[in-house]
Amino acid sequence: MATTEQSTPTPLQKLMAEREQQFKQTGSYAGLTGELPFKRSDPILFEKIFSRLRGGLVSARETALNISASPIVKELGELARARGLAGAVQHGASTLPEDLFHRFPEVGAAEIHLATG
Repeated sequence: MATTEQSTPTPLQKLMAEREQQFKQTGSYAGLTGELPFKRSDPILFEKIFSRLRGGLVSARETALNISASPIVKELGELARARGLAGAVQHGASTLPEDLFHRFPEVGAAEIHLATG
């Protein structure tokens, strides 16, 4: 008998299920409690690593802008709607070229963050 639902969870579905379980156990997203023992034990090294990560995130954001309105927004939206939520939010839309704007409805973005001047 054929089924329309996927029987094998995708990596994203597995991750979301894991995060939900961690939240149930700890009451915090992904089990994070806000404690930063490494920052307390070695604040200088913590700040060095944080600065490097921050720089990498800025570069990653620029790359992500090139793939915004992508199928991942669609997949996230489908997973969100399956859990009774509205869907995925597309952030950073104002930094995208206008020729990508038509993709928002195609991928089912529930909300679009578009800053205008």
